[in-house]
Amino acid sequence: MRVKSAAAGLMLGLGSLLAAPASAMEHVDYTNATWEAATASGGPVIIGVWADWCGICQTQIGVLDALAEDPRFADVVVIEVNYDTQRHIMLRFNVSFRSTIIALRGTEEIGRLNAETDAAAIEAFLVNLVGPAM
Repeated sequence: MRVKSAAAGLMLGLGSLLAAPASAMEHVDYTNATWEAATASGGPVIIGVWADWCGICQTQIGVLDALAEDPRFADVVVIEVNYDTQRHIMLRFNVSFRSTIIALRGTEEIGRLNAETDAAAIEAFLVNLVGPAM
């Protein structure tokens, strides 16, 4: 599932997770394999619970797409959970609502946002996930 936005970038598959780090944030659909690959290294991971029909979700993805080319966030993997078809995954992460973004380092939760669309707030959330620039 990929919510389309004006700034939508390429959606990358599992093969790219196993390759060298990309120059942009990677987006993959949630599967057990993508979860295992993304969290194995302990690196920065975003879980996004989104619906195709959700305006807030589309705005959040647009903000993430705009931030994707920022080198500070190149190692972030965005795992997309489909609100309509993957409710069992939402239970795994204790998510009740669409437009929820969860930040993790490996499998450890760092924080979460719900229905946040402010670009500066989402950027600060990512900075907290990856750490300040050196």
